[in-house]
Amino acid sequence: MTFVFVTHDQEEALTMSDRIAVMNKGRVEQFGTSDEIYHQPKTAFVAEFIGEANLLTAEMVSHNGTTGCVRLEGGLELTIALEKWPAGSKSALVSIRPEKVHISRHPIEAEIIFSARVMEELFQGALDRLWLECDAGTQLMVLEANESSLMEAIHEGDRVYCGLHADDIVVVRTE
Repeated sequence: MTFVFVTHDQEEALTMSDRIAVMNKGRVEQFGTSDEIYHQPKTAFVAEFIGEANLLTAEMVSHNGTTGCVRLEGGLELTIALEKWPAGSKSALVSIRPEKVHISRHPIEAEIIFSARVMEELFQGALDRLWLECDAGTQLMVLEANESSLMEAIHEGDRVYCGLHADDIVVVRTE
């Protein structure tokens, strides 16, 4: 049996639906499964409406046919799959979910690694919301599980190592 349930509660939509249509100003921005909508938003609106996102302008610096080096606003350079990039475009908007950036006081292993300083910290119980400034100047908001001991917890002013998987960098449309 098919039915349509209208809600503005994103968590409710993600948990109770087989398929979700995200609408903006009377038109469908994206239609798909909960997983597709959350992990592969097609537009900036969907990325921000369902969850939280760091939305950053990116510029293609170089490419080798399969991967490209993009420079985010502020200067951080990352490698992404060229197939994700809009054909013929020099710049695009990318979305990075705050929980996808892994941070540590110690060097970490990840596909993409960079370092940053914690500029601001907001304790939220089970999570810490941290605002980072990467050494290159790019600013990111990160959600970090609050599972460290007090001695290992990350705080404002700390230098951290950051890791990110290339698949967690999603190119989104602005319209």
